[in-house]
Amino acid sequence: MRRENRINQILSIWNSTRPDLPLGPGANAAATPRHMSNDSPPVTPLRGAVVLETDVNGLGAIRSLRSIRPTPPLVIGVDFTKSIGFHTRLCRVIAAPPPHLDDGRPLCDFLLNLANDIGGPLALFPCGDRTVRLVSKYRDDLSRFYHTLLAEPGQIESLINKARFAELAECANALTPRHAVVNPAVSAAAAAGLRFPIVAKPLNLDGNDPVKRVFKVRPFNTPGEWDIFFAHWKQGGQVLIQERIEGDDTDICFYGGVWKNGSPICGFTGRKIRQQPNGHGSTVMASCERIDDVKHLAEQFLQEIDFTGLCDVEYKRDRRDGRYYLIEVNPRQGQWHQIGRLCGIDLIQAAYHALSGLNPVWPEQPNGCSGRWSYQFQDVARLVDDWRRGDFSLARWMRPYMSLPQDGVFNWRDPRPWAMEFAEWTRNKLKSRFSREKVITSDLAQAT
Repeated sequence: MRRENRINQILSIWNSTRPDLPLGPGANAAATPRHMSNDSPPVTPLRGAVVLETDVNGLGAIRSLRSIRPTPPLVIGVDFTKSIGFHTRLCRVIAAPPPHLDDGRPLCDFLLNLANDIGGPLALFPCGDRTVRLVSKYRDDLSRFYHTLLAEPGQIESLINKARFAELAECANALTPRHAVVNPAVSAAAAAGLRFPIVAKPLNLDGNDPVKRVFKVRPFNTPGEWDIFFAHWKQGGQVLIQERIEGDDTDICFYGGVWKNGSPICGFTGRKIRQQPNGHGSTVMASCERIDDVKHLAEQFLQEIDFTGLCDVEYKRDRRDGRYYLIEVNPRQGQWHQIGRLCGIDLIQAAYHALSGLNPVWPEQPNGCSGRWSYQFQDVARLVDDWRRGDFSLARWMRPYMSLPQDGVFNWRDPRPWAMEFAEWTRNKLKSRFSREKVITSDLAQAT
């Protein structure tokens, strides 16, 4: 009875954005549209797949889908900013209208027209928070042509929205850092009663989040740092603050999996080696290694909330007591998802087969380290930042590359995305240098 009450409490958080949905253990299943059912396979085989957003994450999804054997499916990429994957040779990539802060209807109509021209049904893989939200919001319309492995809309919002995720984790008895939601104002963090240092995050609201426009994650070592930063803040909004867990990048572990109705189809664990920025950024070097404690905790949480879809679950080990703290859960694959292929588990392929009504058996992750994954361009930026902070060690930076990690962008079969990103990176560096030289020359001319 106690467990059922806790599940009902979690469901009440999920459905706060959908007041028309009934509460209770059956609410999630009742809310699933017929063509996007989590209980039955598609009536007809999938014609192909559409990858929504072709950044590093989306590029990896395209490459996974095109690696399906014996016959790779038709794959189409849809992007708004001509990012890395826009230059891939493995599929056609189409420019689409970007989703607005509060209205994704133009993009939804674009996807419907695309599917109507190609013919369906198609698998749909949103690769970012905004596109996950958009597909979830318009799932009833998109279900005419698309199949996707996504949780119920309120659950998705409870995982993406930082404040609601903290409530959800508490309901599920997950161990999380002490936290509070405060206004970005002088003395607000000190008044919350948390121990410094802390980490501040925007709430990641659906729509216009003024804090997110300024930073994604920001550490504060003292109340004085907080007060200086927010002394002249006028944008409004709210901030989630958490006590920082003691440890470095290698203490951050992750679980990637594909789930359906609270049961795993496949999954694996890994560990971050480096992230950019240091301590609170995106993964730029990671290892695929079996960590049983992380797997057990992640599967326990996902089963508790009856999760469906792809997921990226992040934990951090506290060096003081050795316990793992739940940091975040993304209802989509992480950008490092390709690393699972090193241990025989491909999350994108597993999701595609599940949507096709197939149930192949995926292997258990072997013990030890199966290999590494890197995002070289961002890893170079991390190296430069370390050098500027006086924490530079080329030998330490190069050590993970001795095992020839799989790169998130470079691929011999598909080299153009790497070449285009290198050209863009070089152009930006030269532009930045010339801008600095121009400012120095102007200053010298004024001084003389």
